[in-house]
Amino acid sequence: MSKIRRDPLLVAARSIVQFFIGVALLVTTATVILSPAIHFVDGAEKLGRSVTIAGSVILLLVAAMSSMAFIWLRELRRIIDSVREANPFAPENADRLSRMAKLSLAINCIAIPTGVVAAEISTRIEGAKSDFGFSLGGLLLAMVLFILARVFREGAQMKADIEGVV
Repeated sequence: MSKIRRDPLLVAARSIVQFFIGVALLVTTATVILSPAIHFVDGAEKLGRSVTIAGSVILLLVAAMSSMAFIWLRELRRIIDSVREANPFAPENADRLSRMAKLSLAINCIAIPTGVVAAEISTRIEGAKSDFGFSLGGLLLAMVLFILARVFREGAQMKADIEGVV
C-alpha cells in the first residue's frame, strides 16, 4: 500500500466530507417535508398567508441549495478517493471540478432570491433575521474551481501523453 493511501489528511478529509454529505441529505429532506407543513403549524394563520407562502418558498430554495451541496460534496469525495488511489490527474476529476464550480455559482445565485424573500419575512416577524445573499467567497470558490478544472485537464493530458510515450 502506498504512503498516499494512508495519508491521515485524506482520511480525515474524507470523513469530514462524508459527515457533511449526511448533513446535506438531512437538510434537504427536512426542508422538503417542512415546506408544506409550515401551513399547518399552530399560529400559521396569525402570520398570514403571504408569510407562510414565503416561508415555504424559502424552505424549497434551501432544499435546492442543500441538494446541490450534496452533489458538490459527493464530487469532492470522489476526488479525494482518486487522490488516495494515486490517480488525481484523471480526466474525470477535471469534469468533477467543473461541475463543482457550476454548482458553487448556482448555489450563490439561488441564495440571492432566498435572501430577498427572507429579508421581506424578517420585516414582518419580530426578532426574525435573514442571513442569505450573494457571497463573494462563493464567487471566488467558483473561479478557483474553474481554474483547477483547467489545470487538471492539462495534467490529465500530460499524463496521457507521457503514458503514450512509455
